[in-house]
Amino acid sequence: MKAGHAVALGLVVWFLMVPRDRPKLTDPVGWTSKTPLRDWEIVHRYDAESSCEKRKHEIVSDALHATKTDANANRSAAVLTDFAILNNATCVSRDDPRLLKK
Repeated sequence: MKAGHAVALGLVVWFLMVPRDRPKLTDPVGWTSKTPLRDWEIVHRYDAESSCEKRKHEIVSDALHATKTDANANRSAAVLTDFAILNNATCVSRDDPRLLKK
């Protein structure tokens, strides 16, 4: 089966992925992972991009809420790390070339 046929049949799998590297305490809250996407952790797989994007939005919103809730406790390192990692979460189709090993 050709790749175009798989897309037409809806057989594309989507991965919700997060980086494996972690920010340092001195990194800004808007930290961005420099690790290649092929080395990220697959959190979950979905049959539709919309399902993946919906879940990504939920986990980023939850992490943001946790940082605001914890603001009175000077934002612990764990909360900020979780937020930074989840803020980098992305949905990627299984056939994305960035997932290929080099």
